[in-house]
Amino acid sequence: MKVLVNIRDTGEVSVQQVVPLKNGAHALHERSRWVPVGRIRETGKRWTWSCGDMRGEAKTRDGAIAELLDSAGMIQVTLDDTIPDLLAGL
Repeated sequence: MKVLVNIRDTGEVSVQQVVPLKNGAHALHERSRWVPVGRIRETGKRWTWSCGDMRGEAKTRDGAIAELLDSAGMIQVTLDDTIPDLLAGL
């Protein structure tokens, strides 16, 4: 599943599902809402992540986010890859 990612100051990682369009871009799913999936936290020189019962650590913040999403079967897309729902039908 492809998702947009939002990370709060508290380290809570939330995702919102997007769907692919014929032109290769992505749009927000019509029922998509921000859903918490896990948490990241800086611990010394490393970053830890948790997603349900799964836990791990990475050298970088981006690495921790990628591992957390991978453990949940998700792939991050950027806002540059996404267009709003209102433009999806044009």
